[in-house]
Amino acid sequence: RKHLVLRKSTPFVRIGEAEVEYHRDFRLFLTTKLAANLLAYPPEIFASLTIIDFSATKECVEERLLGTIIEVEAPNLERSRLQLALSCASDVAQLTELEDQTIGCLASCDGSILDDEDLISALADFKISHGVI
Repeated sequence: RKHLVLRKSTPFVRIGEAEVEYHRDFRLFLTTKLAANLLAYPPEIFASLTIIDFSATKECVEERLLGTIIEVEAPNLERSRLQLALSCASDVAQLTELEDQTIGCLASCDGSILDDEDLISALADFKISHGVI
């Protein structure tokens, strides 16, 4: 939008060396067979574009198809699978939080870690929680 130039109340956009009349309803759609590396685009690209990643792995498609079949054939089994998946995700989040707390305790430790009783109890709690999860 900052590349627009008004000439006699008509907007023009500069493309290379030429100035082309700009129409506000113009849209450009590009497609590629290359994998989308979304981290490679700078933030200003994301601000002005809509990037849609239509890629799907074989495993992802198989999982969705299997979930749909099980949902129709055995709804209780599918509910159990979803609950298990949610439980696993919750466990991973708890482990990440415990790891962050442990790293924070280690980072804030003054002197020898063997002399810090709070750190030792935190590590013992982490070990117990890790075993339970």
